[in-house]
Amino acid sequence: MEFTQAVTALQHALREDIPDTPGMRVLSASLSLADNQDALCWLNSQPCWPQFYWQHRDGHEECAALCALRTFTSLAEGQRFLSRFPECPELRLWGLNAFDQQQGHFFLPRLSWLRQGARARLILNLYSETSLHEAAKEAQQWLSGLSPETVIPPASARVCEQVHLPEKAQWHAIVTQATQAIRQGGIDKVVLARATDVQLTQPMSPTWLMHASRQHNSHCYHFYMAFDSHQAFLGSSPNVCGTEQGSSYQPKPWPERLAVRQMTTRPNNKASGCLRIKRINMKTGWSLKIFANGCRPLPGR
Repeated sequence: MEFTQAVTALQHALREDIPDTPGMRVLSASLSLADNQDALCWLNSQPCWPQFYWQHRDGHEECAALCALRTFTSLAEGQRFLSRFPECPELRLWGLNAFDQQQGHFFLPRLSWLRQGARARLILNLYSETSLHEAAKEAQQWLSGLSPETVIPPASARVCEQVHLPEKAQWHAIVTQATQAIRQGGIDKVVLARATDVQLTQPMSPTWLMHASRQHNSHCYHFYMAFDSHQAFLGSSPNVCGTEQGSSYQPKPWPERLAVRQMTTRPNNKASGCLRIKRINMKTGWSLKIFANGCRPLPGR
C-alpha cells in the first residue's frame, strides 16, 4: 500500500483494544516500493527529531527512523532495555556507537520505514511505563502530523574556506614515516587520515550531503543521524571488516564520517550563516578523514 494508506492502517490498529497497562507494542503496515518513494526524502520532510537513515552497501536493506521514545548513552544500556521485551524480537534501536562501546547515542524510534529486499514496512513502536492506552492516543495524534514526502532541494552554498590538518608537507612526512615502518616490519598496516574543516557561505542541509553521497558513491554503507535541526552526523564507507561465521562472512562498515554543525555567525567572516563540516574517524576518537578509502568526491559546489 502507499505511504498514506499505511499510516491510515496504523491509525486503525491504534483504535483497537490496547490495555491501560505499561509495556511495549510493535505495529506494522506493508508498504509498496513505488519508484517515486524515497525514505531519505521522506525523513527530511518531517519536522521532528532525532532522524536516522541507514543503507546497506549492497542495497538490500534500508531504514529511516524518526522520533525517540527512549534514548540510550551506550550499547549495553540499550541491550538491557531490549532484553526486557522478549515478546518483541523485531524491536530495534538505531544510532551511533563510538570505538569505546561505553559511549554512544541510540534511540528507540516511534516510527521506522524499513526495507529488506523487496519487502518494505512502516513500523510503529508503542512504549509506556504507565499506560499503553494513553501512548496509543498520543501516537494517533502524532501520525496525523506527519508531512508528505518532498524532494530534497539542491544546495546553493559555496566553500569560503577550508583548512586541512595536517597540511601537505606534514602529511607527506606522515606517509613516509608509515611506509618506512611497514617496510621495516614495525607494523603490518595503518589507516592514514587527516581532518578537513570546511566553511560554507550559507547553511547547507546535511540531508543534501547524504543524498549526494548516495548518488555518487555506490556499494557503500550510508548512514545519517540528525540530532536536531542544526546538528547531524553522517558518512559513506565502501570499506568493510568483519568475521567469518561458518561458511559466511559478516561485513561491518569501516566508516568515513562527517560531523555537521550549523553556525549562525562567525567572527571576521562576512557570511551571516556558515556551515562547519568536520570529517571524523570515530575509531581513533580524533577529528580525522579516512584517506584513500575508494569513495568518490562529491561534485564541486
